[in-house]
Amino acid sequence: MELLTNSTSPKSQNNKMKRTASTLLLILLFFVSLYASDTYDIAQVYEKQELPRDAKILDNYDNIKEAKYILLPAQLERGNYEITVTRIDTNIYRVERTDFIIETKYCYEYSHYQKAILMYENSHGYSKGKLVFVK
Repeated sequence: MELLTNSTSPKSQNNKMKRTASTLLLILLFFVSLYASDTYDIAQVYEKQELPRDAKILDNYDNIKEAKYILLPAQLERGNYEITVTRIDTNIYRVERTDFIIETKYCYEYSHYQKAILMYENSHGYSKGKLVFVK
């Protein structure tokens, strides 16, 4: 009677498992680094509304300023939106070809007509969703 044996030794199988685990770990770290560096919390999404000519606003310090637009919280449906954004101020991005403005948290992307994904989750809470910049 002939015994059937495995053609690979336990040491060889162990090395193969280590290489596979190392490769999977590198792939995971790569995607985590992409997510961490290009994804930012959304503080609010606004829709800009044009004000009547010669309109003025009163700021938090009772200073009167001229204004062309007012930003009102937008009502969006939950979902993912492919957009193009341009940074117009610190943590403020204009969605090109729309009346929408996105306010982010701790976002330092200096973008100009950059493709992005708006992952809108809800209209309440600390974060309304995520803004993901596409490279």
